[in-house]
Amino acid sequence: MTSSTDDCVLETPRGADPWGTRSTGRAAVREGLAARFAGIPDVHHGEGEQWTCRDHAVSAGS
Repeated sequence: MTSSTDDCVLETPRGADPWGTRSTGRAAVREGLAARFAGIPDVHHGEGEQWTCRDHAVSAGS
């Protein structure tokens, strides 16, 4: 999380909202990632794709 900005956003496909779940800010993103790893113990985030466009960065793990 040290390389993330204070206003970083994590969007995951599952959740109550039409877009899934959105976590905003370092603390919320950390909690969202922790919940994801706790809920899927064998989850793997490997060498996927990362890209930037202006002030947005995306990491799509495989």
